[in-house]
Amino acid sequence: MLIMIFIPLFLVGEEERSYHFYPVLDYEDETGVSGGGVFTILSRDPEADANISPDLLSLKLKGGVKGNYTLKMDMERQLEMGKYIFRLPVYFSNYPYTYAGQGNEFNDLEEKLSARQLSYHFAIIRRWERFHFGFTYKGRNFRFYDTPTVAQGDNAILGSAGGWSLGPGLIFEYDSRDNHYFPLHGVNISLSMQNYSNALRSDYDFDSYCLKTLGFFKISRLSVLACKLVGEGNMGEVPFQELADINEEIRGFSQGLIKDKFLTGFTAELRSFPFEMGFWARFGFVIFGECGEVGGNLQEFTLTGLHYSYGFGLRYLLNTAELYTIRYDLGISKTRSSSDFSAREFF
Repeated sequence: MLIMIFIPLFLVGEEERSYHFYPVLDYEDETGVSGGGVFTILSRDPEADANISPDLLSLKLKGGVKGNYTLKMDMERQLEMGKYIFRLPVYFSNYPYTYAGQGNEFNDLEEKLSARQLSYHFAIIRRWERFHFGFTYKGRNFRFYDTPTVAQGDNAILGSAGGWSLGPGLIFEYDSRDNHYFPLHGVNISLSMQNYSNALRSDYDFDSYCLKTLGFFKISRLSVLACKLVGEGNMGEVPFQELADINEEIRGFSQGLIKDKFLTGFTAELRSFPFEMGFWARFGFVIFGECGEVGGNLQEFTLTGLHYSYGFGLRYLLNTAELYTIRYDLGISKTRSSSDFSAREFF
C-alpha cells in the first residue's frame, strides 16, 4: 500500500532559469512513513534550439521512520549549444527489497530484505540534428544487509555477497521528438551496449544490451498517445542486481519479484492536459496499459508468458515552458499493485 502527498511549489518565474521545490510524503507497508523533498533547477540558453533539452540539476532526499532513506542527484548539461550532452545521475539508497527468485513466474519463495545501493551513470553524447552517438560508463555497488535464503536451483544467488558492477559502453540514437520531456510527435530509437569487465575492476564479467523504441502521436493541443517497445539482454556472469527487472517496464509489480537475463516489454499511454486556462491548466492525467516478460534465453519467450498491468496517473506541469512534469502513477496487475511518484514522464 502506498499513499503519496505532494505540494508542488513554483519558486521563480519561468524565464531562462527556473527553480522548483516540492515536498514528498508517502507510506508503504515495508517502510512505514517516509518524507522529504526534491529541488530542481532548469535553465536554457535563449539562443539554443527549442528541441534541445534544457540544463537540469535535480536533488532528492527522502527518509523514513524505519531508517530507510534515498539520496538522488540528476544532472544534465548542454555543451557548445547542444552539440554535446553531458549526463551524470547518482543514486544512493538504504531500502527494503523484495526477491522471489530468478525466472518469469511467481513462486512461494518471496522474501523481504534490506539492501544498500550506490549507482552512477556517466555519459557524454555527440549530438547531430537527429542522430546521436555517445560513450557511457556505469557503476553500481549493491549489498544485502541480510543474506538471501532463496536459491537458484542448487546455487546461491549470484551477487548475494554484493560487490561492484563497473564498465564502459556505447549508445546510438535517432531522435525526432519535438520535446524532450513531453513529446507530442516524433520517434526515439536507441541502442545501448555496456561491458562489465574484471579487467576494469568489476566484480562481475558480463555484457548488457538494450534496444528501445518510443513513438508519439498527437491527438490534440496537449494530448498524445505514447508507445514504448523495449528489449533487453544480458550475457555472462550477471549478478542479481543487474538482471533485467520487469518492474522497470511494468508499474504493477514491485522491484525484484520477476527478474532474469532477458526482457521484453510494451507500454501504451494516453497522456492529456485537458484544461487550457487558469490554475487547472497545469493538471493532467494518464491512462496506461503494459505487458512484458523475462526469460533465461530468447527461446523461453511465449505469448502465454506475458504479464499484464494497467493503471492511471495524475500529472502536474512544474514548468509550462519546458513541459516538465511531476507524476503519480498507480499500476495494477492480476495479483498486485504498485505506486510510483517521480519527476518526468515514465518514458
